[in-house]
Amino acid sequence: MRRFLAFTLTLAVTVGGLYAANAAVSTEPPVRFRSAAVNPTELDRLIGVFASRIDSDSTDWFNRARLGSLYLERANHGGDLDDYDRAMVHLEAAVRIDRSPELSIDLARARLALHDFAGALDEIETVDPNSVARGTITFDALLGLGRTDEAAGELATLALRHPHEPVILIRHAELALHTGSPQQALDAAERALDRAEDAGLPISDLGFYRSAAARYHLMFGSIDRARSLSEDVLDLAPSDPVGLLLHARAVAADGDLTAAVTHARQAATVSPDPAALGFLADVLLASGDAAGAEDQLATVEVIAGLGQPALRRQTAQVLADHGRRLDLALSMAQAELAERDDPYAHHLMATVLHGLQRPAEAEAHAARATAIADPVVWYRAGLIALDNGDPALAHTRLQTALDLQPEFHPLWATHARELLGGL
Repeated sequence: MRRFLAFTLTLAVTVGGLYAANAAVSTEPPVRFRSAAVNPTELDRLIGVFASRIDSDSTDWFNRARLGSLYLERANHGGDLDDYDRAMVHLEAAVRIDRSPELSIDLARARLALHDFAGALDEIETVDPNSVARGTITFDALLGLGRTDEAAGELATLALRHPHEPVILIRHAELALHTGSPQQALDAAERALDRAEDAGLPISDLGFYRSAAARYHLMFGSIDRARSLSEDVLDLAPSDPVGLLLHARAVAADGDLTAAVTHARQAATVSPDPAALGFLADVLLASGDAAGAEDQLATVEVIAGLGQPALRRQTAQVLADHGRRLDLALSMAQAELAERDDPYAHHLMATVLHGLQRPAEAEAHAARATAIADPVVWYRAGLIALDNGDPALAHTRLQTALDLQPEFHPLWATHARELLGGL
């Protein structure tokens, strides 16, 4: 149950570190890092070789470091939380003996993947301040912690040195999302994709940048463009769960719920993370299959019992969206907000409190959440305003959601229009 796609965790980009847009429906952007293109079979073989060496001499820091890096590489490609844990064990053992910059960078990246953002910042302190790796990891961690102004400052420094690099441009897109600038986010994502294509990056990298751009278009751009990009991703990798879920969202927005169910089910089969299961439940509900949706949501409840910090936000959001286990969702939301004071943490808390019929408390968080240019966030904020007896504010928020993306969700976009018709 711990092997989930790293929308919430990590994906591997080979150009120097990337905390870009989540390519599907989660509120977590993926992380991609520089790594050699390794055949999965060869990667498994190398892990076996170095694991055997550690069995023979557990004090060999070099082999520990190499094994930790290999586990991190496999985790980046496969999204297996156990591999991140294994990477952490070996890398931590290695750095106790020799804290090289390379080891610190790998360990910081593993901490990011497991949502130990403060730990990642601490780990990177000994690395050269002019290092691109330190700069990108610092940005990633600061944004993950909700320290948006500091993240913006770090990105500005990076951009001065590397203004046209795809890894910097895509970070501009994510920062623009968090600061409520949708057109800037779209422009930055498209520029990042253009630069990646011009640079002739490997197929996996191009797939990532196309996925990132598609995600922004699904939120506040062109559905046709999102569909085209997601098709390109699947052309490169037909079983890629990111591409499958993106395409499910795109065809759902186009009104083809049958195709949306098919692609969402494939995505959830390949990588049953809470966001994929939640979206599959949504399109099943929109298709009239309440029993099928119930199966997906029951699985999310099982995931909630695993207690994984890297899955906590996704899981709690799906529970809150569907009014399930709100007591558990509340404790998870409180933990998220305590660690990460960002708009999506406030959106999660607002959703939970709304479900608990505490609209006045929910409003305080909804107002903070609407700093972000996400139509789902604005939709929920509109519902909360309505429950607080403020139809004018509800109208503004619901209209903003639809202005950002008229078909932002297979169920909620229609509901938003219905509510607006009665206001």
